Amino acid sequence: MPHMELVHKSLVEQLADALSERIQAEDLKPGDKLPSTAALVEDYGVSRPVVREALKILEGRGVIEMSGGRSATIRPVSGEVLTSFFQRALSFDQDRTRELMEVRYGIEAQSVRLAAERRSEEELTELQELVTRMREVIDDPEAYAELDVEFHLLIARATHNSLLLYLVSGIRDAFRDVMREGLRHRMSSGERKLVQIAHEQIVNKIAASDPDAASDAMTFHFDDAIRAIFE
Repeated sequence: MPHMELVHKSLVEQLADALSERIQAEDLKPGDKLPSTAALVEDYGVSRPVVREALKILEGRGVIEMSGGRSATIRPVSGEVLTSFFQRALSFDQDRTRELMEVRYGIEAQSVRLAAERRSEEELTELQELVTRMREVIDDPEAYAELDVEFHLLIARATHNSLLLYLVSGIRDAFRDVMREGLRHRMSSGERKLVQIAHEQIVNKIAASDPDAASDAMTFHFDDAIRAIFE
């Protein structure tokens, strides 16, 4: 028989998992509090140090927040944990830049498709105003990269899908660095104008409520960005 390695979880890890399950079972919402440390010690029959370490694990996962020695509070769901993950992943291995682009490729294509179907008039106006601002800073890579990140966040918000928004938000800081790199490779004014036209085309397709055309426009934009960075 092949050797199987059994993974033994420490008491701290078991308690952290049990508390995660408790949060779900009791349907605790952001802002709700877990019982006090003393109550958790009594509930689970463990020591105070074990409870404290388990709470630290949950805090590291972004599930709870601790402040001023008070009871742990459930945190709102956000993209912060994803942001930290992607930043660390890219800092340790620059070859993962291509992998990041491949991950975003599918996410952004679906995001813009849903935005074309679900966007409000107010969200469309925001996008149109943003691409106008992007045209004004087209020769400033730093400013353009910042607005480009905002552009993709606005599209994600227009999907009215909170999980897609968390994903795009979680990738945004790592994406900002990739955007700067891509813009550095586009040395001529003509090349930068083509990037701007691609953004405007995406907004035009969202305005037309055409999900297929919007997805095609985003795919073209990403294919071009990948070529600029890697070729």
